[in-house]
Amino acid sequence: MDLKNSQWITTARDLGGVCPVFRKTFPAEKEIVSATLEITSLGVRL
Repeated sequence: MDLKNSQWITTARDLGGVCPVFRKTFPAEKEIVSATLEITSLGVRL
């Protein structure tokens, strides 16, 4: 995994200890048949 261009994902405001949900919409040029989601909590600090 190449992390040299990575950035921290943060919230725009203090959420008071609630774990945020991040989502992103994007246009898909073709129908998505399958997808893989890799999730980690490394670096999540509230």
